[in-house]
Amino acid sequence: MKNINECVQKIVYQEIKQVISDDMNLFENGLDSLGILRVLTYIEEELGIEIPDEELMSENLDTIDKLVNIVNKYV
Repeated sequence: MKNINECVQKIVYQEIKQVISDDMNLFENGLDSLGILRVLTYIEEELGIEIPDEELMSENLDTIDKLVNIVNKYV
């Protein structure tokens, strides 16, 4: 299985076209609501998981670290 952090970094980079650290706020650095949906869809398809709706709150999705923590719950 691919490294989860690398997978998340890759898709976030594709959306915002910049490298950011794992603890930087994604929404303050150019990711919008449509972009986060694309990120989540890619992660779910790439890793073969489904992230429950109750996890999909902006405070759970605003950094790469938080995204990785959520993904780790379901892999």
